[in-house]
Formats: sequence, C-alpha cells, structure tokens
Amino acid sequence: MTAYVSAFDLFSIGVGPSSSHTVGPMRAALDFARQLTASGELDRVGRVECTLYGSLGATGIGHGTPDAVVAGLRGLAPETCDPAAVRAAWSAYPEGEPLRIDGAHAVPFRKDDIVFAPRTRLPGHPNAMTLIARDADGTTLFEQTYYSIGGGFIRREGEEAHLSTGAFPHPYADAASLLALCD
Repeated sequence: MTAYVSAFDLFSIGVGPSSSHTVGPMRAALDFARQLTASGELDRVGRVECTLYGSLGATGIGHGTPDAVVAGLRGLAPETCDPAAVRAAWSAYPEGEPLRIDGAHAVPFRKDDIVFAPRTRLPGHPNAMTLIARDADGTTLFEQTYYSIGGGFIRREGEEAHLSTGAFPHPYADAASLLALCD
C-alpha cells in the first residue's frame, strides 16, 4: 500500500521529542477539540478524559505525550504554538485550574483525567489514545480513538488510510530511474 506524502508532510515543524508521541497525540487532541466545537456540543462538556494505550501509555511521560494532549485540547497546534506552552502543560498543571477546551470552554481538569494503559494494545496500532467528552452528569457526549501512526500523522478509529491510486505523476521502478527523473 502506498500513500501520497509530501516532503512538507515528512519534514513538518512540530514539538519534540517524538513525532509519534508528541506531535501525533497533540494533533489528535486538537482534532478532538475542534470536532467538539464543530458539533455544537462544546458548551455541554463538563469533563474530558484521555486514555493512552500501548506505547503512548508506556513511554508517554518521558516523551511529553500527556503535555501534548493537554496543549492540543487547549487548541494549540504543533506547527504554530510556542513549544514552551507545551512543555509541562500536564506535568505542572495547576491543581484546580480549569482546562479551556479549544481555547473557549472551561472544564474542570485533573492530571488523573489522563490515564496510562501501557499493557493494553488496541488492534489498530501500538500508539493509540481514546478521548472522551462527558457532560456534567457523566454521560458520554463524544468519544474518539486515534492512532498516532508515525511522523506526526494520525488516523481516527474506523477511518480508512488515504491510499494512492497507483498513478504517480513521475513513476519510477528503481533508484537509477529515480535519479534520472531528478536529473
């Protein structure tokens, strides 16, 4: 299976130290926040929870994954944010301070709203996370599972990978023909 990927996708600007553990989860959390805003459900949200599975749960703290999730939920994008706004966004989160989802709607937030499940691997990918928005009564308003599939790319659960049609604008069969195209 082949996908069209631009050099701008591969060499994108983002926060470190890991595109799979910081950029991908931050993009997933931002996508979740924007979906809540677009759905009109944002004002009903009373709490947001995130579970980090597999590799994200096992090594996430060291790679800044929960910090990236909090930053993304706040509406920050890895390409445009100040990296200082991401560092310690979760690890030094002020006790009792509400989290402003998508920069707009404040909800109560505790550090343990991010749960680590390192021994649970979802079938779609080892880097998985589920975000849940609940109302004040605890009823689920919106839930989405994401996979951080590498290079900062994300895929939603149930979403098909965007595959190429096999029609390349400059086809080549080997390195020699690629070099000839480059010349």
